[in-house]
Amino acid sequence: MPPAQTLEHYHQYISAKDVHVLAAAVEGKAEFLLTLDRQHILAVAEVVKEAGLPITILRPGDFIRHYYPQHEDYPVLPPARG
Repeated sequence: MPPAQTLEHYHQYISAKDVHVLAAAVEGKAEFLLTLDRQHILAVAEVVKEAGLPITILRPGDFIRHYYPQHEDYPVLPPARG
């Protein structure tokens, strides 16, 4: 859990209930925050982007569709199971 001072900084972007998630992700230098929480976390994705925070908030499926094929090992991975 990030310290209270850190949480306070991120409170301007997200509700108090979820501020620890955003703060930990950004402070931990995560490139992506993957979530299914549409009501709270995904709802602020654009605000976070416009604020210039160094993180991209996505649903897991969107991450797989948009970023996974760009990974250097993608061409050598086994085919998807049907």
